[in-house]
Amino acid sequence: MGTGANRLIFDSDMVFYAGLLGRPRTRVLGAWTLYAPASGAMRITVGDEAPMDVPAWVVPPYVPHSLRTADQRIQCVLVEPDFIDVARLPQVLSPDEPASCWGERLALFAERLTAQGRVDDAPSLETALLGKALPRRRIDPRIFSVIERIRQDPASLVTADECATDCGLSASRFIHLFTSECGMPFRSFRTWKRARSLLNAVDSGATLTQIALDLGYSDSAYFSNSIRYFTGLRPRDILAGSRTLVVDRR
Repeated sequence: MGTGANRLIFDSDMVFYAGLLGRPRTRVLGAWTLYAPASGAMRITVGDEAPMDVPAWVVPPYVPHSLRTADQRIQCVLVEPDFIDVARLPQVLSPDEPASCWGERLALFAERLTAQGRVDDAPSLETALLGKALPRRRIDPRIFSVIERIRQDPASLVTADECATDCGLSASRFIHLFTSECGMPFRSFRTWKRARSLLNAVDSGATLTQIALDLGYSDSAYFSNSIRYFTGLRPRDILAGSRTLVVDRR
């Protein structure tokens, strides 16, 4: 993959990115994240563990980590955990092949994107990337409706109390059930989805203040702190690094 190939393709369940990594501080993404450098190895630090030099790595949601590559470029896949069978997910993302093959697989995928413009020959982004559909799990219909509501409108300021009322539950029972069904607290889920929705604005040309308001943040400082917490990067640096990014929303 050439150094000029900066690609972003995403839907509500998955993100593929190939491009600049920059120099992020510790990040805490709310998705399963597979990293593979465009070439060589990368150095990754996960939680309190010692730094590791590896050809690829999978980080679970909400686990703090930091990484570096020799050329400060990265290829990565983010898988939203909303409806995924987490018990089977690591096996899906760690097939019986050397981890170094992931770099080659992601590079080929990026080249195919460049040649075709879109991935129209696969039924979904996940099958195009992973060669198979990810394992799904059953989820309480009441919680399913809340998840879908936030996924459809991540800028919404909907509260746990409002969702509890819609579900016919007490606030405490709703919060417990949401965590049990979704695998993360309601507030963490809502905050991550709002931060993730920055993907929709990276090529908008809007100002940081406009983007912050459009995404439902009360002020620019809250917006900047939230984005930096999850990504390890300032929003202004993300937008600056996206100037040559080819974006495909599915």
